[in-house]
Amino acid sequence: MSDMQIACFRVGDGDYAVNILHIKEVINAVTVSRVPSAPDFVEGLIELRGAYLPLIDLRRRFGTPIEDGSTKYVIATIAGNTVALAVDSVSEVRRVASDSVQPTPALAVGPSQRFFCGVLTLDDRAVLLVDLESVLGEDERAQLTDMATEG
Repeated sequence: MSDMQIACFRVGDGDYAVNILHIKEVINAVTVSRVPSAPDFVEGLIELRGAYLPLIDLRRRFGTPIEDGSTKYVIATIAGNTVALAVDSVSEVRRVASDSVQPTPALAVGPSQRFFCGVLTLDDRAVLLVDLESVLGEDERAQLTDMATEG
């Protein structure tokens, strides 16, 4: 099997990773413009080099408490749309063997299982591999496409 590179990050007390091919960059938190009637997991819009990106709070999406502290924004592509993902911290980029990724246990993750495409062990801790394409449903993608505009 081949290797893949993953970016590891924390949301609440959980460890997560995403295939680095979906990530454009990681930035520090910036000012957020609130958007009325946005889904509850959408914080609003951020401006990045003239483009307005929807900010999706993975803490809300995954149902974890939001604690005061440092927040990082992972700039990523979901279904062809560039979005910002709010996470608590980004720790590292690692190369892992593709065959080290195991199926996500349904009972362990519950209804949010749809957000994940696997689990692997890194440094004696379980890390859930996030399937960015499933973080947003089709209707939610359409809403975000309407929100994102060029500045």
